[in-house]
Amino acid sequence: MDEGKLHMKDGLFVDTCSMRDILGRYNLHASNINKMMGPPSPYHQLDNCNLSRLSKEVEDKTKQLRQMRGGDLEGLNLEELQRLEKSLESGLSRVSEKKGECVMSQISSLEKRGSELVDENRRLREQLVTLEMAKTMALKEAVETESATTNVSSYDSAAPIEDDFSDTSLKLGKRLKTPEIEHTCVCVYLHLRFAYKYQLLCLHTLRFGSIFPPILSPEFRIKLLDVIVESILQMKQLQSLNHSQRIALAGVLALLFPIFSPNLFRPLGRASPSLFSEWNAPRPRHLRLLEGALHRQISIRQQVELWSPLPDQSWKPCTQSFTGSPLPEKSQGFLQVFLDGGLNQQRMGICDAVAVAKILNVTLVIPRLEVNPVWQDSSSFADIFDVDHFITVLKDEVRIVRELPTQYAWSTRDYYATGIRATRIKTAPTHASAEWYVENVLPVIQSYGIAAVAPFSHRLAFDNVPESIQRLRCKVNFEALNFVPRIRELGDAVVHRLRNPPSSSITSGATDPTERVNTIAKSGAGKFVVLHLRFDKDMAAHSGCDFGGGKAEKLALAKYRQVIWQGRVLNSQFTDEELRNKGRCPLTPEEIGLLLSALGFTNNTRLYLASHQVYGGEARISTLRKLFPVLENKKSLASAEELAEVEGKASLMAAVDYYVSMKSDIFISASPGNMHNALLAHRAYLNLKTINPNMILLGQVLVNKSLGWSEFEGAVVNGHKNRQGQLRLRKQKQSIYTYPAPDCMCKAA
Repeated sequence: MDEGKLHMKDGLFVDTCSMRDILGRYNLHASNINKMMGPPSPYHQLDNCNLSRLSKEVEDKTKQLRQMRGGDLEGLNLEELQRLEKSLESGLSRVSEKKGECVMSQISSLEKRGSELVDENRRLREQLVTLEMAKTMALKEAVETESATTNVSSYDSAAPIEDDFSDTSLKLGKRLKTPEIEHTCVCVYLHLRFAYKYQLLCLHTLRFGSIFPPILSPEFRIKLLDVIVESILQMKQLQSLNHSQRIALAGVLALLFPIFSPNLFRPLGRASPSLFSEWNAPRPRHLRLLEGALHRQISIRQQVELWSPLPDQSWKPCTQSFTGSPLPEKSQGFLQVFLDGGLNQQRMGICDAVAVAKILNVTLVIPRLEVNPVWQDSSSFADIFDVDHFITVLKDEVRIVRELPTQYAWSTRDYYATGIRATRIKTAPTHASAEWYVENVLPVIQSYGIAAVAPFSHRLAFDNVPESIQRLRCKVNFEALNFVPRIRELGDAVVHRLRNPPSSSITSGATDPTERVNTIAKSGAGKFVVLHLRFDKDMAAHSGCDFGGGKAEKLALAKYRQVIWQGRVLNSQFTDEELRNKGRCPLTPEEIGLLLSALGFTNNTRLYLASHQVYGGEARISTLRKLFPVLENKKSLASAEELAEVEGKASLMAAVDYYVSMKSDIFISASPGNMHNALLAHRAYLNLKTINPNMILLGQVLVNKSLGWSEFEGAVVNGHKNRQGQLRLRKQKQSIYTYPAPDCMCKAA
């Protein structure tokens, strides 16, 4: 057959060459398919491996994300949970730092905007002054041309009423010549032109307890007061005024009263209330018990037992004979700590700082005490504690310096406040272990020579700490921290006056025989009780309890909780009765007075009040003073000259109270807190009598309004037999600064 020719096949012409090409391409395609069906290439294998790896990573990251949100935690061991916690803390720290930067940026922009507004306000005020000078001159000319008998209404029609408040104040600053016209015009002018706006301000103040804005300048207030006083002195002219003019005068005086007596309208601070703000003086809530307390009979035996010192409890302090491991020849660097809180919280932080310095073998810089955000006290360590004594007592345990060397002078509080610094440790967990400091703080010190830990309150664990470190903390607390001489001298003067009062007649037991009265008096002669009455606004608001101040007080405390803690107060979820049954309500002055009366204290007991300021002031304390008339405090026992160095400084005042409390025969606190815990521990360390109120028992019996005095007295006495200084051993997770045994004390032989 010839190639390229057509041949007949099955009735069709076929090109034999084309058929071979088609068959060849078919065979080639089949061969290619077989090759594709063979084993995958290395590139395909690599893609498949990457796909599997990425899928596994996505699955792991998804699981990790669920765990960070609190899910899928089952099956994780302790080490994995700790890694997860550390990751979350690190992320939260970075978020907080970023938030802080954003806040500072916004504050800067707001300050800039505020400065611009101040400049704009000053410019507008200057324009107003210029305008008012022209208006005043025109007004003066108009008045001079008028007759002395000109009707007030015609004068008002001549002077168009404007709305600008500042404009009005400037006009009133100019004195008018004719006394009668001056008197009438001022009254009517004030009443008509800005009474409405000022009434709104008054209503706003009474409702929300806000302070009046400085609308009127001091110079204008003086001028305005001069006009009003002069007008009042001219009382004879009032007879010529009609009824509406007299109402206008009365309205002006009522409206201006808050300007010249602003203290009456200021919102309640942390102690004393204002007259029209948020607090009404509560009546006694336990009248039946109060009546019984005022007519109580005290037995001689009860008095003798009450004032007798504690017997030996077979425990003695161990820190005096304690000698820890020898001090290494070389320090690894410097440790700074910044301590916030009040005096006693800072005291605990100082003890922990010394312990951490010992653990890391570093030099401790005298701790910096932060400005207290509550009391605004800027007292330093050296203002409160004897630095020389502190360093001397601990010289064989830890290296301590007053200030950093020159090469580290940059490490200041301001330096750490302006940005993220590698030498600042912000992530120290509460009650961190010694190992945590070795793993996280020591490397920073070794790299930079210094580390600053802030915050540092409650940042060292109480358990699983070497015995030598525990003893060192006790040594700092009870031996090294002495107050400066001026605090000790003032405290000694107060104690002397408490123990040696001016001669006074005995006020209790008037119906008893003379011998019995003398026996009771002698049992408490020269002795005194310190009552720590922690009842400020912070305590009252945070407790969530009802203290009898009525609806206004409840609303004020609720508002305070919202402002200070954004409403995040657990106790506010419970009723007052539930909180009292659980012992969560601090004792009011009235309730602590009933407790003292039931325990056997007579009304001639010298009671020293150790507290800053009591919420509600004297009105709150009046019931306590009725039960115990000899109620003293720093201001009643020391002169203004003696108090000059500590007045207005909450930490120094608290230090004086602490010192006097340690010298007292009996100490009692109205509610738990840092001061309560610190003195409970220190007095237990020295085996001194300290009454620890049974808050649960007292809450339950005080809720029972049907309880009589004898039942109340019996319940209180029985519930406090073993709460008068008997030593309690510290349990797991309890603070060494509340329970000093057995860490700070040894069993006597």
